[in-house]
Amino acid sequence: MGVLREDARQRTREFTKATDAYVHEHPWQCIGTVAMLSAAIGAISTLAGSRRH
Repeated sequence: MGVLREDARQRTREFTKATDAYVHEHPWQCIGTVAMLSAAIGAISTLAGSRRH
C-alpha cells in the first residue's frame, strides 16, 4: 500500500509542476478556458433550473 501511495504522490507532483509551468507559459489561454467553462456551467445550470418550474 505504501508503494502505491508514494507512486500516486509522485505522479501528482509531476502533474502539478507541469500544470503550473503551462499556466505560466500560457496565461491568457488558461483564462479563456476558465471563462468558457464558467459560461457553459452557468448556461447548463440556468437551463436545468428553468426546467424545474
